[in-house]
Amino acid sequence: MLLTDGADSCPDPTRDEDAAACTAAGSCTDYLVASEAPKAVEANIRTFVIGAPGSEPARGFLSELALRGGTAKNGGQCAGDRSSSAGDCHFDMTTSTDFATDLGVALDSIRGSALGCEFPVPQPAGAAPTRNVNVQYRPGGSGEPVCVGFDEAPCDSQSQGFQFAKNPDGTEDLSKVVLCGSACDLVRNDPAIQVDVVLGCQPLVVE
Repeated sequence: MLLTDGADSCPDPTRDEDAAACTAAGSCTDYLVASEAPKAVEANIRTFVIGAPGSEPARGFLSELALRGGTAKNGGQCAGDRSSSAGDCHFDMTTSTDFATDLGVALDSIRGSALGCEFPVPQPAGAAPTRNVNVQYRPGGSGEPVCVGFDEAPCDSQSQGFQFAKNPDGTEDLSKVVLCGSACDLVRNDPAIQVDVVLGCQPLVVE
């Protein structure tokens, strides 16, 4: 999560790689939007952006960063363009008259959106990690179990099933599964739902 009152700052002069990366991209803001936020999304890490009072000149950048970071408001139907002053993809607090209260509301929204769709895979003692994993859920915690299909499509756009979490280098993390799309929405909208990660069989695949 990024909470900021501005758009840019100088790279740490003691870390040449920071300066070099920003220079190669054109600026540090370009580097974040074009490189770092998309790479994080590929690893199932989203970037939530809050613009505090003082960030008015940075609305376009912050909105674009939220869009590229996979957390744009209104399902991405917003002005995620640095040339726009709308700033409606991120949480814009610049017109807030009660910053503490509005920040609390934003954090609650982020907390609800960020949590709830990643689950650990059981790891029996002495057993190697396996891709023979399936996911099922019980609506309301007591309904008939329903299987969730495995779906390798990008979790931030096309996937409607489950997939393994990603390591920072993009490889699969077999210790966790992530529910995507409609499967994730289903879990978030049912506080009593029971989700089970089951080992032993090849995963059912979304067709």
